[in-house]
Amino acid sequence: MFLFAPLKPSAKRLMFIHLLLPFALTHAIKSWADQIYKHVDQYGNVTYSDEPPTSSAQALELKPLNTTPATRAKPTPSAQPSLAPEPTPETATHYNLRMMSPKSDSRFGPAEKSLTVILLTNRKLQENHFFQVSIDGKVHGAATKSNSVNIELTRSLQGRRALSAAIVDDSNSVIESTPTNTAYIIRPPIKPKLPPR
Repeated sequence: MFLFAPLKPSAKRLMFIHLLLPFALTHAIKSWADQIYKHVDQYGNVTYSDEPPTSSAQALELKPLNTTPATRAKPTPSAQPSLAPEPTPETATHYNLRMMSPKSDSRFGPAEKSLTVILLTNRKLQENHFFQVSIDGKVHGAATKSNSVNIELTRSLQGRRALSAAIVDDSNSVIESTPTNTAYIIRPPIKPKLPPR
């Protein structure tokens, strides 16, 4: 059994306004008035004012607002680009070269015509540094600035192959290399030609 009937949304809103209005008015009026007066008329209506409407109006002593001063923002370092010189090979940090694709033990079936070696580093290559891919320890193709190297899967590459990559300088000296990833390359079988009958 309900002691009170549930309120409609409009009644809840009206009740909220009646409860909040005196508080909001008190604080809003205090900001521009030195003294606030409260008056209750014969019907129970409450009026707040900065001037007493009647002699029966009661002067209110409002508590000061609890305020906290704003904190000062810490200055941020300027966003100017660094003018530090680019590191030389002697002072360069490691690139942290790694082969993201193909993963070790990847298989490439007869339908696949090429594989793409994708290399990642922690920073941009220096001007005289290049990526170089090797298959079974032999350099494959020319050194390149691209970190994505396509390899055409020919019949001669069929079988188990060891893929690795390195960063080389313009004299082909290895600066950093990856561990070897194994790839299994499967080519379609060659059908022998039968002699005519």
